[in-house]
Amino acid sequence: MNCVAPRTTGFAAQGGHAEYIAITAGGTVLLPDDLAFEDAAPMMCVGYTTWSALRDADPRPGERIAVVGIGGLGHVAPQLAKASGFETIAVTHSPDKHDQAAEAYDRLSSGKMRFRGVFLPHGA
Repeated sequence: MNCVAPRTTGFAAQGGHAEYIAITAGGTVLLPDDLAFEDAAPMMCVGYTTWSALRDADPRPGERIAVVGIGGLGHVAPQLAKASGFETIAVTHSPDKHDQAAEAYDRLSSGKMRFRGVFLPHGA
């Protein structure tokens, strides 16, 4: 996608949320036949956004990753970091989100990684 004057759909050009859109093949991915579009959509948005940040940070195997805020993006970022083999710390002000993050980690447990959640009360 080496366009001289690229236009981002949804920002510089209308579209992107329609049933059909004309884009370059390089800006697409093929989904497996057994993966529904509605199941893949969250990873194409929040997953790609958080993966891009992780990729740009360029951590090395075994390094520590901290995710501040367990919300829209922050509930996926720790899962991706842990699945990538990083020691992962989730930081939140909300007790209910601390539990949510811990449950997500339990689902990804490999036995060799550990979840460390940090709860910071408001004003801390």
